[in-house]
Amino acid sequence: MSLEESYESLSKRADDALREVLRATSEGSPLVVVASPPGAGKTFSIEVLAAQQSGILGEVIAIATTTRAQAQALVERLAGWEGFEKIWFVPKGQQVVTPPGVSVVRSIEDFPDSKAVIVATAAKWSRTSGVFFPLLVIDEAWQLPFATFAPLSVLAERFVMVGDPGQIAPVVRVDVSRWKDDPSGPHVPAPIALERLGLEGLVKVSLPATRRLPSDTARIISHSFYPDMPFGSLAEPRVLSGGWSETISGSMGILEVGERRFGQHDRFVSEEAARLAKEIIFDGTIETDIGTKKVSPSDVGIVCSYVHQVPEVRAALGPNFSEVFVETANRWQGLECDVIIGIHPLSGQSTPTEFAMDSGRLCVMCSRHRAACLLIGRPGLVESASSGRGVAERHFGDTLSSARLGWQSHLSLLKELGLEAF
Repeated sequence: MSLEESYESLSKRADDALREVLRATSEGSPLVVVASPPGAGKTFSIEVLAAQQSGILGEVIAIATTTRAQAQALVERLAGWEGFEKIWFVPKGQQVVTPPGVSVVRSIEDFPDSKAVIVATAAKWSRTSGVFFPLLVIDEAWQLPFATFAPLSVLAERFVMVGDPGQIAPVVRVDVSRWKDDPSGPHVPAPIALERLGLEGLVKVSLPATRRLPSDTARIISHSFYPDMPFGSLAEPRVLSGGWSETISGSMGILEVGERRFGQHDRFVSEEAARLAKEIIFDGTIETDIGTKKVSPSDVGIVCSYVHQVPEVRAALGPNFSEVFVETANRWQGLECDVIIGIHPLSGQSTPTEFAMDSGRLCVMCSRHRAACLLIGRPGLVESASSGRGVAERHFGDTLSSARLGWQSHLSLLKELGLEAF
Protein backbone atom coordinates (compact mmCIF):
# COMPACT_ATOMS: atom_id res chain seq x y z
CA MET A 1 0.00 0.00 0.00
CA SER A 2 1.29 3.45 -0.88
CA LEU A 3 1.72 5.86 2.00
CA GLU A 4 -0.26 8.37 -0.07
CA GLU A 5 -3.22 6.02 -0.62
CA SER A 6 -6.47 7.75 0.25
CA TYR A 7 -9.06 6.48 2.67
CA GLU A 8 -11.47 6.03 -0.25
CA SER A 9 -8.98 3.96 -2.23
CA LEU A 10 -8.12 1.73 0.73
CA SER A 11 -11.79 1.32 1.59
CA LYS A 12 -12.51 0.21 -1.97
CA ARG A 13 -9.69 -2.33 -1.85
CA ALA A 14 -11.09 -3.71 1.41
CA ASP A 15 -14.54 -4.05 -0.14
CA ASP A 16 -13.07 -5.68 -3.24
CA ALA A 17 -11.18 -8.22 -1.09
CA LEU A 18 -14.41 -9.25 0.65
CA ARG A 19 -16.18 -9.51 -2.71
CA GLU A 20 -13.39 -11.77 -3.95
CA VAL A 21 -13.89 -14.07 -0.95
CA LEU A 22 -17.64 -14.22 -1.63
CA ARG A 23 -17.13 -14.77 -5.35
CA ALA A 24 -14.56 -17.54 -4.98
CA THR A 25 -16.72 -19.32 -2.42
CA SER A 26 -19.95 -19.11 -4.40
CA GLU A 27 -18.19 -20.29 -7.58
CA GLY A 28 -17.03 -23.47 -5.85
CA SER A 29 -13.35 -22.98 -5.07
CA PRO A 30 -12.25 -26.00 -3.00
CA LEU A 31 -10.26 -23.85 -0.56
CA VAL A 32 -10.38 -20.11 0.05
CA VAL A 33 -7.73 -18.81 2.48
CA VAL A 34 -8.44 -15.38 3.97
CA ALA A 35 -5.42 -13.76 5.63
CA SER A 36 -6.42 -10.96 7.97
CA PRO A 37 -4.30 -8.37 9.79
CA PRO A 38 -5.32 -7.51 13.39
CA GLY A 39 -8.70 -5.85 13.61
CA ALA A 40 -9.54 -6.19 9.93
CA GLY A 41 -13.07 -7.47 10.54
CA LYS A 42 -12.51 -11.16 9.86
CA THR A 43 -15.52 -12.14 11.99
CA PHE A 44 -17.71 -9.79 9.97
CA SER A 45 -16.35 -11.46 6.83
CA ILE A 46 -17.51 -14.81 8.19
CA GLU A 47 -20.94 -13.37 8.97
CA VAL A 48 -21.36 -11.99 5.44
CA LEU A 49 -20.15 -15.28 3.97
CA ALA A 50 -22.68 -17.18 6.07
CA ALA A 51 -25.46 -14.84 4.95
CA GLN A 52 -24.56 -15.40 1.29
CA GLN A 53 -24.10 -19.16 1.35
CA SER A 54 -26.97 -19.97 3.69
CA GLY A 55 -29.43 -17.08 3.47
CA ILE A 56 -29.19 -16.45 -0.27
CA LEU A 57 -27.95 -19.74 -1.73
CA GLY A 58 -29.81 -21.93 0.77
CA GLU A 59 -26.91 -24.12 1.86
CA VAL A 60 -26.41 -25.72 5.26
CA ILE A 61 -22.89 -24.71 6.21
CA ALA A 62 -20.71 -25.47 9.20
CA ILE A 63 -18.34 -23.16 11.09
CA ALA A 64 -15.50 -24.39 13.30
CA THR A 65 -14.04 -22.21 16.05
CA THR A 66 -11.01 -22.76 18.27
CA THR A 67 -12.80 -22.39 21.63
CA ARG A 68 -16.33 -22.55 23.06
CA ALA A 69 -16.11 -18.86 23.95
CA GLN A 70 -15.42 -18.02 20.31
CA ALA A 71 -18.34 -20.21 19.25
CA GLN A 72 -20.69 -18.41 21.62
CA ALA A 73 -19.44 -14.98 20.55
CA LEU A 74 -19.92 -15.88 16.89
CA VAL A 75 -23.48 -17.17 17.25
CA GLU A 76 -24.38 -14.06 19.25
CA ARG A 77 -23.26 -11.97 16.27
CA LEU A 78 -25.00 -14.27 13.77
CA ALA A 79 -28.20 -13.88 15.78
CA GLY A 80 -28.59 -10.38 14.36
CA TRP A 81 -28.86 -11.68 10.79
CA GLU A 82 -32.10 -12.70 9.12
CA GLY A 83 -32.80 -15.13 6.30
CA PHE A 84 -31.21 -18.29 7.69
CA GLU A 85 -31.45 -20.46 10.79
CA LYS A 86 -28.72 -20.16 13.42
CA ILE A 87 -27.71 -23.38 15.14
CA TRP A 88 -25.30 -24.00 17.98
CA PHE A 89 -24.11 -27.61 18.10
CA VAL A 90 -23.13 -28.55 21.67
CA PRO A 91 -22.47 -31.85 23.46
CA LYS A 92 -25.20 -33.51 25.46
CA GLY A 93 -25.28 -32.44 29.07
CA GLN A 94 -23.37 -29.20 28.55
CA GLN A 95 -25.21 -26.20 29.91
CA VAL A 96 -25.12 -23.15 27.67
CA VAL A 97 -26.73 -19.74 27.55
CA THR A 98 -28.68 -19.53 24.30
CA PRO A 99 -28.40 -16.20 22.46
CA PRO A 100 -31.71 -14.82 21.10
CA GLY A 101 -32.53 -16.27 17.71
CA VAL A 102 -30.21 -19.26 18.10
CA SER A 103 -31.26 -22.88 18.49
CA VAL A 104 -29.21 -25.51 20.29
CA VAL A 105 -28.97 -29.03 18.87
CA ARG A 106 -27.18 -31.94 20.49
CA SER A 107 -27.42 -34.58 17.78
CA ILE A 108 -26.74 -34.64 14.04
CA GLU A 109 -30.23 -36.10 13.55
CA ASP A 110 -31.61 -32.68 14.47
CA PHE A 111 -29.65 -30.74 11.85
CA PRO A 112 -31.89 -28.75 9.46
CA ASP A 113 -32.05 -29.52 5.73
CA SER A 114 -31.50 -26.04 4.33
CA LYS A 115 -30.68 -22.41 5.11
CA ALA A 116 -28.79 -23.02 8.31
CA VAL A 117 -25.43 -22.19 9.86
CA ILE A 118 -24.15 -24.71 12.41
CA VAL A 119 -21.39 -23.59 14.76
CA ALA A 120 -19.20 -25.84 16.93
CA THR A 121 -15.60 -26.01 18.06
CA ALA A 122 -13.02 -27.71 15.86
CA ALA A 123 -12.62 -30.33 18.60
CA LYS A 124 -16.35 -31.04 18.47
CA TRP A 125 -16.36 -31.35 14.69
CA SER A 126 -13.32 -33.67 14.80
CA ARG A 127 -15.41 -36.14 16.85
CA THR A 128 -18.45 -35.88 14.57
CA SER A 129 -19.21 -38.40 11.84
CA GLY A 130 -22.12 -39.11 9.51
CA VAL A 131 -22.42 -35.55 8.23
CA PHE A 132 -21.24 -33.84 5.06
CA PHE A 133 -21.61 -30.14 4.29
CA PRO A 134 -21.23 -28.13 1.11
CA LEU A 135 -18.98 -25.72 3.03
CA LEU A 136 -16.98 -25.66 6.26
CA VAL A 137 -15.67 -22.29 7.44
CA ILE A 138 -12.76 -22.36 9.91
CA ASP A 139 -12.32 -19.34 12.16
CA GLU A 140 -8.86 -18.51 13.61
CA ALA A 141 -7.47 -20.94 11.06
CA TRP A 142 -3.80 -20.13 11.78
CA GLN A 143 -4.36 -21.50 15.30
CA LEU A 144 -5.40 -24.86 13.87
CA PRO A 145 -2.53 -27.35 13.36
CA PHE A 146 -2.63 -29.39 10.18
CA ALA A 147 -3.08 -32.54 12.28
CA THR A 148 -6.25 -31.10 13.84
CA PHE A 149 -7.59 -30.15 10.42
CA ALA A 150 -7.22 -33.71 9.10
CA PRO A 151 -10.40 -35.14 10.70
CA LEU A 152 -12.32 -32.05 9.55
CA SER A 153 -11.26 -32.52 5.93
CA VAL A 154 -13.85 -35.29 5.39
CA LEU A 155 -16.78 -33.20 6.63
CA ALA A 156 -17.22 -30.85 3.68
CA GLU A 157 -16.82 -30.43 -0.04
CA ARG A 158 -15.30 -26.94 0.18
CA PHE A 159 -13.45 -24.96 2.85
CA VAL A 160 -12.89 -21.34 3.78
CA MET A 161 -10.09 -20.65 6.26
CA VAL A 162 -10.07 -17.24 7.93
CA GLY A 163 -7.45 -16.03 10.37
CA ASP A 164 -4.47 -13.88 11.26
CA PRO A 165 -1.10 -15.29 10.11
CA GLY A 166 0.85 -13.00 12.44
CA GLN A 167 -0.66 -14.06 15.74
CA ILE A 168 0.23 -16.85 18.18
CA ALA A 169 0.95 -20.20 16.53
CA PRO A 170 -1.05 -23.35 17.34
CA VAL A 171 -0.39 -24.96 20.72
CA VAL A 172 1.11 -28.40 20.09
CA ARG A 173 1.59 -30.56 23.17
CA VAL A 174 3.58 -33.41 21.62
CA ASP A 175 7.16 -33.65 20.39
CA VAL A 176 7.23 -32.62 16.72
CA SER A 177 11.00 -32.55 16.24
CA ARG A 178 10.81 -35.41 13.72
CA TRP A 179 8.81 -33.10 11.41
CA LYS A 180 10.96 -29.99 11.88
CA ASP A 181 12.10 -30.16 8.21
CA ASP A 182 8.61 -30.95 6.85
CA PRO A 183 6.97 -27.81 5.40
CA SER A 184 3.53 -29.35 5.84
CA GLY A 185 4.09 -31.24 9.09
CA PRO A 186 1.26 -31.90 11.53
CA HIS A 187 2.33 -28.98 13.73
CA VAL A 188 2.20 -26.40 10.92
CA PRO A 189 -0.86 -24.09 10.81
CA ALA A 190 -3.39 -25.67 8.45
CA PRO A 191 -3.55 -22.81 5.90
CA ILE A 192 0.25 -22.76 5.54
CA ALA A 193 0.47 -26.56 5.20
CA LEU A 194 -2.25 -26.68 2.53
CA GLU A 195 -0.70 -23.81 0.60
CA ARG A 196 2.72 -25.53 0.63
CA LEU A 197 1.11 -28.75 -0.62
CA GLY A 198 0.03 -26.84 -3.74
CA LEU A 199 -3.67 -27.67 -3.56
CA GLU A 200 -5.22 -27.13 -6.99
CA GLY A 201 -7.87 -24.41 -7.05
CA LEU A 202 -6.71 -22.69 -3.84
CA VAL A 203 -7.64 -19.01 -3.72
CA LYS A 204 -5.83 -16.74 -1.26
CA VAL A 205 -7.18 -13.32 -0.34
CA SER A 206 -5.47 -10.83 1.99
CA LEU A 207 -7.57 -8.21 3.71
CA PRO A 208 -5.77 -4.89 3.13
CA ALA A 209 -6.85 -2.82 6.12
CA THR A 210 -7.25 -2.85 9.88
CA ARG A 211 -10.30 -1.16 11.36
CA ARG A 212 -8.82 -1.10 14.88
CA LEU A 213 -5.26 0.20 14.80
CA PRO A 214 -4.36 3.86 14.23
CA SER A 215 -2.68 4.56 10.91
CA ASP A 216 0.85 5.01 12.29
CA THR A 217 0.55 1.79 14.31
CA ALA A 218 -0.71 -0.03 11.21
CA ARG A 219 2.43 1.03 9.34
CA ILE A 220 4.71 -0.18 12.17
CA ILE A 221 2.92 -3.50 12.71
CA SER A 222 2.62 -4.18 8.99
CA HIS A 223 6.34 -3.60 8.44
CA SER A 224 7.51 -5.54 11.51
CA PHE A 225 5.16 -8.53 11.49
CA TYR A 226 3.53 -8.73 8.05
CA PRO A 227 6.29 -7.87 5.52
CA ASP A 228 4.59 -10.00 2.87
CA MET A 229 1.09 -8.71 3.63
CA PRO A 230 1.17 -4.89 3.87
CA PHE A 231 -1.96 -3.23 5.17
CA GLY A 232 -3.28 0.22 6.04
CA SER A 233 -5.84 1.59 8.47
CA LEU A 234 -9.52 2.42 8.14
CA ALA A 235 -9.91 2.96 11.89
CA GLU A 236 -11.85 5.94 13.20
CA PRO A 237 -9.46 8.50 14.72
CA ARG A 238 -8.86 8.07 18.46
CA VAL A 239 -6.16 10.25 20.02
CA LEU A 240 -4.86 9.75 23.57
CA SER A 241 -3.66 12.85 25.44
CA GLY A 242 -2.25 13.38 28.92
CA GLY A 243 -0.09 11.28 31.22
CA TRP A 244 2.70 9.28 29.62
CA SER A 245 1.18 9.73 26.15
CA GLU A 246 2.85 13.15 26.01
CA THR A 247 6.27 11.44 25.96
CA ILE A 248 5.63 9.20 22.93
CA SER A 249 5.34 10.18 19.29
CA GLY A 250 2.16 8.90 17.71
CA SER A 251 0.08 5.98 18.92
CA MET A 252 2.95 3.63 19.86
CA GLY A 253 5.95 4.04 22.11
CA ILE A 254 8.48 2.15 24.19
CA LEU A 255 9.96 3.00 27.57
CA GLU A 256 12.97 1.40 29.25
CA VAL A 257 12.43 1.64 33.01
CA GLY A 258 14.78 1.37 35.97
CA GLU A 259 18.34 0.10 35.67
CA ARG A 260 19.61 -2.78 33.62
CA ARG A 261 18.86 -6.02 35.43
CA PHE A 262 18.75 -9.67 34.37
CA GLY A 263 16.09 -12.11 35.47
CA GLN A 264 12.64 -12.99 34.22
CA HIS A 265 11.02 -12.51 37.64
CA ASP A 266 11.00 -8.76 38.09
CA ARG A 267 8.30 -7.32 40.33
CA PHE A 268 9.53 -3.77 39.64
CA VAL A 269 8.47 -3.91 35.98
CA SER A 270 5.05 -5.31 36.95
CA GLU A 271 4.58 -2.49 39.44
CA GLU A 272 5.72 0.04 36.84
CA ALA A 273 3.07 -1.22 34.42
CA ALA A 274 0.43 -0.71 37.11
CA ARG A 275 1.74 2.76 37.91
CA LEU A 276 1.58 3.82 34.27
CA ALA A 277 -1.96 2.49 34.00
CA LYS A 278 -3.03 4.59 37.00
CA GLU A 279 -1.25 7.64 35.57
CA ILE A 280 -3.13 7.47 32.28
CA ILE A 281 -6.43 6.89 34.09
CA PHE A 282 -5.89 9.94 36.29
CA ASP A 283 -4.59 12.29 33.58
CA GLY A 284 -5.59 10.89 30.19
CA THR A 285 -8.32 11.80 27.73
CA ILE A 286 -9.36 10.18 24.44
CA GLU A 287 -10.50 12.39 21.59
CA THR A 288 -12.75 10.97 18.85
CA ASP A 289 -14.91 12.41 16.09
CA ILE A 290 -17.85 12.62 18.49
CA GLY A 291 -16.02 14.30 21.36
CA THR A 292 -13.51 13.88 24.17
CA LYS A 293 -13.85 11.58 27.16
CA LYS A 294 -11.75 10.92 30.24
CA VAL A 295 -9.88 7.62 30.32
CA SER A 296 -11.58 5.12 32.62
CA PRO A 297 -10.14 1.89 34.09
CA SER A 298 -12.15 -0.18 31.59
CA ASP A 299 -10.44 1.70 28.74
CA VAL A 300 -7.01 0.39 29.81
CA GLY A 301 -5.52 -3.06 29.42
CA ILE A 302 -2.18 -4.56 30.43
CA VAL A 303 -0.63 -7.38 28.40
CA CYS A 304 1.82 -9.52 30.36
CA SER A 305 4.48 -11.68 28.76
CA TYR A 306 4.53 -14.32 31.52
CA VAL A 307 1.86 -15.86 33.72
CA HIS A 308 3.54 -14.86 36.99
CA GLN A 309 3.32 -11.18 36.00
CA VAL A 310 -0.49 -11.20 35.96
CA PRO A 311 -1.05 -11.47 39.76
CA GLU A 312 1.85 -9.07 40.37
CA VAL A 313 0.26 -6.40 38.19
CA ARG A 314 -3.20 -6.97 39.65
CA ALA A 315 -1.85 -6.66 43.19
CA ALA A 316 -0.05 -3.43 42.30
CA LEU A 317 -3.22 -2.00 40.75
CA GLY A 318 -5.30 -2.72 43.85
CA PRO A 319 -9.08 -3.13 44.16
CA ASN A 320 -9.91 0.38 42.94
CA PHE A 321 -8.59 -0.45 39.47
CA SER A 322 -10.04 -3.93 39.06
CA GLU A 323 -11.66 -2.95 35.75
CA VAL A 324 -8.22 -2.74 34.13
CA PHE A 325 -8.01 -6.01 32.21
CA VAL A 326 -4.71 -7.77 32.94
CA GLU A 327 -3.77 -10.98 31.15
CA THR A 328 -1.13 -12.74 29.09
CA ALA A 329 -0.88 -12.28 25.33
CA ASN A 330 -2.52 -15.68 24.81
CA ARG A 331 -5.63 -14.49 26.67
CA TRP A 332 -5.60 -11.12 24.90
CA GLN A 333 -5.74 -12.70 21.44
CA GLY A 334 -8.96 -11.59 19.76
CA LEU A 335 -9.59 -8.79 22.26
CA GLU A 336 -9.07 -5.02 22.01
CA CYS A 337 -8.95 -1.94 24.23
CA ASP A 338 -8.44 1.81 23.83
CA VAL A 339 -5.13 1.93 25.71
CA ILE A 340 -2.62 -0.90 26.09
CA ILE A 341 0.46 -1.20 28.28
CA GLY A 342 2.63 -4.19 27.41
CA ILE A 343 5.47 -5.73 29.42
CA HIS A 344 8.08 -6.53 26.79
CA PRO A 345 8.97 -10.26 26.71
CA LEU A 346 12.72 -9.53 26.43
CA SER A 347 12.84 -7.38 29.56
CA GLY A 348 15.70 -8.59 31.78
CA GLN A 349 16.74 -11.41 29.43
CA SER A 350 20.41 -11.65 28.55
CA THR A 351 19.95 -14.87 26.57
CA PRO A 352 16.36 -14.94 25.28
CA THR A 353 14.39 -18.16 25.16
CA GLU A 354 12.44 -19.28 22.11
CA PHE A 355 9.28 -18.38 24.02
CA ALA A 356 10.51 -14.81 24.54
CA MET A 357 11.49 -14.46 20.87
CA ASP A 358 8.15 -15.71 19.53
CA SER A 359 6.79 -13.24 16.99
CA GLY A 360 3.13 -14.08 17.58
CA ARG A 361 2.98 -13.06 21.25
CA LEU A 362 4.78 -9.81 20.55
CA CYS A 363 2.40 -9.09 17.66
CA VAL A 364 -0.64 -9.66 19.87
CA MET A 365 0.79 -7.33 22.52
CA CYS A 366 1.32 -4.56 19.96
CA SER A 367 -2.00 -4.84 18.14
CA ARG A 368 -4.78 -4.71 20.77
CA HIS A 369 -5.14 -0.91 21.03
CA ARG A 370 -7.51 1.52 19.37
CA ALA A 371 -5.79 4.70 20.60
CA ALA A 372 -2.32 4.07 22.05
CA CYS A 373 0.14 1.38 23.14
CA LEU A 374 3.17 1.71 25.43
CA LEU A 375 5.70 -1.12 25.78
CA ILE A 376 7.93 -1.17 28.84
CA GLY A 377 10.99 -3.15 29.91
CA ARG A 378 14.39 -2.96 31.53
CA PRO A 379 17.20 -1.27 29.53
CA GLY A 380 19.01 -3.55 27.08
CA LEU A 381 16.09 -4.67 24.90
CA VAL A 382 17.99 -4.18 21.65
CA GLU A 383 20.98 -6.20 22.87
CA SER A 384 18.67 -8.94 24.08
CA ALA A 385 16.84 -9.04 20.74
CA SER A 386 20.14 -9.17 18.84
CA SER A 387 21.37 -12.13 20.91
CA GLY A 388 18.08 -13.93 20.17
CA ARG A 389 19.40 -14.88 16.76
CA GLY A 390 20.95 -17.92 18.42
CA VAL A 391 17.56 -19.55 19.08
CA ALA A 392 16.35 -18.83 15.54
CA GLU A 393 17.72 -21.98 13.94
CA ARG A 394 16.81 -22.69 10.34
CA HIS A 395 15.15 -25.88 9.11
CA PHE A 396 15.10 -27.15 5.54
CA GLY A 397 11.34 -27.02 5.30
CA ASP A 398 10.48 -24.22 7.70
CA THR A 399 12.46 -21.07 6.99
CA LEU A 400 9.67 -19.03 8.60
CA SER A 401 9.91 -20.50 12.11
CA SER A 402 8.34 -18.40 14.85
CA ALA A 403 11.73 -17.96 16.50
CA ARG A 404 13.38 -16.64 13.35
CA LEU A 405 10.41 -14.39 12.57
CA GLY A 406 10.59 -13.23 16.18
CA TRP A 407 14.25 -12.27 15.90
CA GLN A 408 13.53 -10.21 12.78
CA SER A 409 10.31 -8.75 14.18
CA HIS A 410 11.81 -7.76 17.53
CA LEU A 411 14.66 -5.84 15.91
CA SER A 412 12.38 -4.24 13.32
CA LEU A 413 9.87 -3.12 15.94
CA LEU A 414 12.51 -1.70 18.28
CA LYS A 415 14.01 0.23 15.39
CA GLU A 416 10.59 1.57 14.39
CA LEU A 417 10.07 2.74 17.99
CA GLY A 418 13.44 4.49 18.13
CA LEU A 419 15.71 1.88 19.78
CA GLU A 420 18.57 0.77 17.54
CA ALA A 421 21.74 -1.25 18.03
CA PHE A 422 24.97 0.70 18.05
